[in-house]
Amino acid sequence: MFSSSDSCSLPDYAPGFPICIDLDGTLVREHTIWHLNLSLWAMTKAWIRTDLNSLFPKVFWPGIKTRMAHAALMDQAYMTYHGGLLRQMRHWHTMGLPLYLVTGAPEKIAQYVADRVGLFTDVWSSSAQYNLVGHQKGALLRHRFGPFGYTYIGDSWKDRAVWTTSADVICVAKIDSALTQHLHKTIAPPQRLFCLPHGAEPTRAP
Repeated sequence: MFSSSDSCSLPDYAPGFPICIDLDGTLVREHTIWHLNLSLWAMTKAWIRTDLNSLFPKVFWPGIKTRMAHAALMDQAYMTYHGGLLRQMRHWHTMGLPLYLVTGAPEKIAQYVADRVGLFTDVWSSSAQYNLVGHQKGALLRHRFGPFGYTYIGDSWKDRAVWTTSADVICVAKIDSALTQHLHKTIAPPQRLFCLPHGAEPTRAP
């Protein structure tokens, strides 16, 4: 199934079925790290305080963004949420489905957004040593829920590693995007593909 969808036509599941939701580019339309109220001096200190081990590629960016988050205040004045997805999340929550925020953003940012939204059962995020994206995110969800024991909502090519064992594939992207067309060709039944336009219903913080 390939559907260009608004929130009303996304699938329903039995109560208790976990829905896992990405943050940057998915629930929040921008990259949340750019909404940090961070002075140049604080940013410089965040960079300097990252130990030399973080110069290795696998941990460099997680360390930097975690330091930046701890050195800053959140500024959500211009942060825009995906209004259609938020509405669907409220529906799922009412129906008894647990919602999980699963993001590569630092814990401070992820928890801030989760507290604002007020719908999440739990929050899983990156640390200074661990970047929760791609294969790492897929491994976590398979460990917690088992293959095809969850549905994941994301927007990135890296999310393919998570969608591989997602019950359904819900992609925040245009129906004619390269990612959506790739997913359409590569997923196999019983997986279904749903597309939520990235720019749909922008709204400010709940």
